Amino acid sequence: MVSLANPVQHAVEKTAVKTAFLIVDTESIPDGRLLNLAKYPGEKLSDDDAIARAQEEARATSFTKSDFLPVTFQIPVAICVARVAADLSLTNVTCLDAPQYRTHEMVRQFFIGYERYKAKLVTFNGRGFDMPLLELAAARYGISAPHYFAQGRHRYNGGLDLMEWFSNFNAFRMIGGLNVLAKMLGLPGKMDVAGN
Repeated sequence: MVSLANPVQHAVEKTAVKTAFLIVDTESIPDGRLLNLAKYPGEKLSDDDAIARAQEEARATSFTKSDFLPVTFQIPVAICVARVAADLSLTNVTCLDAPQYRTHEMVRQFFIGYERYKAKLVTFNGRGFDMPLLELAAARYGISAPHYFAQGRHRYNGGLDLMEWFSNFNAFRMIGGLNVLAKMLGLPGKMDVAGN
């Protein structure tokens, strides 16, 4: 994927090539305002204090001591999409709404693109995180995506979640995630950019 450290939109365009796949990755941050409204009403915490408190509570209950908050309390801060043709050639890679990265606009652009291309979505843990993140943001901002939401939610149709596929639909835990899979295939995996 594109390094998020460089906010310049990257694109390698091929003309007149039909998009068959949209490879999607998101990055998010906790929503302190929503945490205040839903978890800590009336406590008069700052948004930053609400995030810190929720993260401390998450660490206390996490087996791995992770402070990562559930998707319901996250907002997208980056959405990157790669368009791939049926022959698996890369036709475009972009970070939506770069360099502003406005949540509402990124989510709007994503669903407009999805409606336009009607291509198969490819993610890694997308059903568990990326897509719910985008769906919740679409609901929050009143963004319509009739083609997307008309599809069933059955795990065997619609998009391709590579984490589910490689883990036999969660028959085992995919420890190490996409980074381990990339390294197993001789690819660099995560280098200078991490999800946090």
